Amino acid sequence: MGSVCCPLKDDSSTVRASSTEEQGDSEEYSFKSYFGSSSMTYSHPFTNRLNDSDKYSLEEDLKSSSYTETDRLLWARQQSENPGDVEFFSTSINLIDFNIIALVGKGSFSKVHLVQKKDNGQYYAMKELKKISLINERKKSRVLTEKKIFLQFNNPFIVKMYYAFQTVDKIYFILDFVNGGELYSHMVKESRFSETKTKFYAAEMVIALKTLHEAGVIYRDLKPNNVLLDSQGHIKLIDFGLSKFLEPNKEPTTSVVGTPNYIAPEILVQSEHTHMIDWWSFGVILYEMISGAPPFLDRNCFTHKDIYKNILNKKIFMSRKFSKDAKDLVSKLLRRDPKRRLGIKGVHEIMNHPFFKEVDWVKIAIKGYVPPYIPDLNGETDLANISQSYIEENYNEESGNIRMTDAEKEERYLEELSYRHSKDSIDY
Repeated sequence: MGSVCCPLKDDSSTVRASSTEEQGDSEEYSFKSYFGSSSMTYSHPFTNRLNDSDKYSLEEDLKSSSYTETDRLLWARQQSENPGDVEFFSTSINLIDFNIIALVGKGSFSKVHLVQKKDNGQYYAMKELKKISLINERKKSRVLTEKKIFLQFNNPFIVKMYYAFQTVDKIYFILDFVNGGELYSHMVKESRFSETKTKFYAAEMVIALKTLHEAGVIYRDLKPNNVLLDSQGHIKLIDFGLSKFLEPNKEPTTSVVGTPNYIAPEILVQSEHTHMIDWWSFGVILYEMISGAPPFLDRNCFTHKDIYKNILNKKIFMSRKFSKDAKDLVSKLLRRDPKRRLGIKGVHEIMNHPFFKEVDWVKIAIKGYVPPYIPDLNGETDLANISQSYIEENYNEESGNIRMTDAEKEERYLEELSYRHSKDSIDY
């Protein structure tokens, strides 16, 4: 879910929320309210830890709590026997209604498959989340937030959800299958984009963010990996697992969330933050599309902390690749003081900037422009733009190179949880 000119992939770790506002204030918060009273096996959550290398360790987590690995496996077994309530999800559709075709993506806590609905032959992306991983990460409420966002918006630049359901051990979202590839992968192939091409993708992102912000949603993880191109070359935002609704009369959020290269300064210093963090991330992507590299990643960056220091202190350099208008827009989006950042008075500040002076925003909103790049696809199930690592994993499973019992798969899942976590996310 490359060229050294765009070194994003190694730094796509996603920082997960740390504040108690989103982890649940009571011990019984997550189990009863999410999975139902019958799944209330244990009453208090696991504690998360960071070791010296910023890698999450399941073993350390178990040592620091009253649980053992046997307890955890016992919980998984009991959860399978008592799946809890399904009131939040559809009971009229289930896994049996789909043919699973191929693995097309994998994240810290989820997998995405290309599937075909049996009754109508339509192709979709099926996102699956293991309940056991959600229990460990205390992120049940995030799943409901993500579902709410998917269902609320019918925007051409936001991926659409059609169904949601659960089995005894997993939760499933059925979404648009978008096979034009990540914006990230196209940036790697081309090293950098022309300003014309950058302007097109940026304008569609502005419309998507405008829609979210007007509904009180902060995206909180805008990055090239979360921007897909559809078969026609238009963008779609995916993955709202870190998004948050800003509710009136509630304290502003101070959670440490995001992806290192794209995190706004106010998040790093744990001050109150709003939708302005999305415009910072947008500015970073804008810079990256034009220059070919993120503004805060340099040869002296060896850890995430080095990137964070640059975000807080480094002077932003823009070469002759940037036009006068591009320099002005990027510099105003990357102001460290969110109260001075472009967009604080409204999205019109960005839409009316000279960089977008030739853009017809109504035409952008209705996908009236011909995209600068149209993916070369052989049908709606073409996987040419899917990461080769997923294709190889599909091959291994189909060829029988991976043969494990369910118990072995569960054990391997627990063993690999630490690895995936350190690769894709870190908790503060």
